[in-house]
Amino acid sequence: MPTFQRAAHLKEVIPSILNQTFQDFEIIIVDNHSTDDTAEIVASFKDERIHFYQNERNIGAARNHNRCLLEAKGTYIKFLHSDDRFTTNRALEKLYEAAILYPEAGLLTCGAAYPSMGKILTVPFDHKRTKGFAALRESMTVHNFGLPSDWLFKREILPYTGLLIDSHVCDCDFVMKAVYYYDCYSIAEPLIEHLIHDGNETLIANRLNGWEAMRFKALPSLPFYSELTMEMKAVLSNYLHMSIISRLLQGLWQEAYPNLVLGVLDLLKLDPHLTYFQGEDRQKLLSHLLELLVDRSKPSTIYEFMVNQTFSKPYSHTFLYGFAFNYQLYSLTKKLKPLNKKIVVYGDTADCHYVREALPELKDLISEVMEVKALQPEQKNAEKIVFADGSFIPTKDSFLILADMNSMASTRYQLQRMGLVEGQHFLPTRELF
Repeated sequence: MPTFQRAAHLKEVIPSILNQTFQDFEIIIVDNHSTDDTAEIVASFKDERIHFYQNERNIGAARNHNRCLLEAKGTYIKFLHSDDRFTTNRALEKLYEAAILYPEAGLLTCGAAYPSMGKILTVPFDHKRTKGFAALRESMTVHNFGLPSDWLFKREILPYTGLLIDSHVCDCDFVMKAVYYYDCYSIAEPLIEHLIHDGNETLIANRLNGWEAMRFKALPSLPFYSELTMEMKAVLSNYLHMSIISRLLQGLWQEAYPNLVLGVLDLLKLDPHLTYFQGEDRQKLLSHLLELLVDRSKPSTIYEFMVNQTFSKPYSHTFLYGFAFNYQLYSLTKKLKPLNKKIVVYGDTADCHYVREALPELKDLISEVMEVKALQPEQKNAEKIVFADGSFIPTKDSFLILADMNSMASTRYQLQRMGLVEGQHFLPTRELF
């Protein structure tokens, strides 16, 4: 537990640990040179499992986390920030049981509650993610793998992740390396409660950089980055980029100019010179969009430009229909034709229409448009996707595009639990969670 000036919070977080049903643990508390009564508060808890250390000077948040790691002796390591707490006294028990049940998982995460924001961030149900590029791309969205307090990880992953780098992107860097090298198991239940306040380090880091820019900065430093193909790098960068464009759209809908300005700032943090994303047309589009925003053009003017511009169809459809197309869709023609696979577009009528209109390159590959219907539960055969009404799609001959915007997240998880691989057997048109 790294801490700094959190004496008041320690009064609540330490009991939430000591009262756990799982009791085989040590508590490492490292105080980063606080001037409050942190030491006195910790000393008031008479438990020999509590090990308290104080830094002679403030060494920064990342290095303070690292000292916690270096002092810890357990096979499993769990961060719990001093302004967070467990939501149930069975939290450690549930995490440990999952770790034993899935020994191949190097990292475990859980859902989280943010009471002050009235939010609960979680996945639809318990789910194991396979290591590699697909998991890396999912880590681009912050709550897919949570914050450090949401993690439980094996000590054995540290040679692959290293200690936390001394940067605001330290947690992004750590989790991106962890899920590339090790499987991850996510528990749907929110086992951690996060307190959001002015001194919250996560909130401060978010204000300084923005989540997309933080991950963008972390990408090139990953040890396996040079091994990724140009397409993979484009998938990651495009994913982050489209997230910001989608946020700009929300600002336009709400006619909230401050939100538009924040979106522009995040865009510039991600790509200051608008040069990372190759293509003259793309740069012209972004440059003109920035001009409209700087000139304080009416939201309706910006919206009309983005809908009618011919530089980028995915951008146009982001603003017209409210969802962004994954960069991977553009490479499907190259992947599917040699395999003689046909595309099945799965979703409601309107969403399927948008996919076909936005991606005319896929027209000749689309063999069927299928309305949303329930999947047969607990399928174990990856050779075909079976629906509750008995109909099925053979995965050997077909590739599924998830166009439905309401149930896509749940459908995606069900397909992954069957053993199907995103990008190889199916692809959603938007990352919803």
